[in-house]
Amino acid sequence: MAEWCHDIYGIYAYEPAKTHTDPLGPSQGPYHVIRGASWKHASMSTLRLSHRGYGMDGREDVGFRICRYMEE
Repeated sequence: MAEWCHDIYGIYAYEPAKTHTDPLGPSQGPYHVIRGASWKHASMSTLRLSHRGYGMDGREDVGFRICRYMEE
């Protein structure tokens, strides 16, 4: 099942010399990130676990996972 994320969806400009590690994205915006595959989508590119999409409203094929960063 695809997962609704707290992160706000944003598009990064391609920079070959830069690596993004756990980017948080913009601080505000209309769309949240939806991660992972879903039974509702059947194309090869959207069935990948690494698929990223976005949305504003709930859908029958999207769940969520509760997690948080661990403080050191």
